[in-house]
Amino acid sequence: KIDSPVRKKALELLDEYPSLRGIEKVVAEDGLKAILTLRLAPVLPIPIGLYNYVYGVTSVPFFDFAGGIFLGSLKPYLLDAYLGVFSMSIVDGSINESGGLQDIILLVALG
Repeated sequence: KIDSPVRKKALELLDEYPSLRGIEKVVAEDGLKAILTLRLAPVLPIPIGLYNYVYGVTSVPFFDFAGGIFLGSLKPYLLDAYLGVFSMSIVDGSINESGGLQDIILLVALG
């Protein structure tokens, strides 16, 4: 690994928070599953972008990292797109024409 100021700061962050050290070990052992799980349900009260620094300190393979980030990003992106379409149908009044009950049930189920 290349020593850089960002890597040194990330290592300091790992030393400061023991829970991040545990995440680092799990990500190093089982990269794709761990990254996908953390992307879908972040367990620490830190911004989601800070997880990328933790991943950068570990020895997670590139394709595990890229696959976990890509697959884990699909849910929020698709949900945001759906909510945009759903909101637009409410605003323009077409929700009553297209059987909006299914949309409302889906929205309540997704939370």
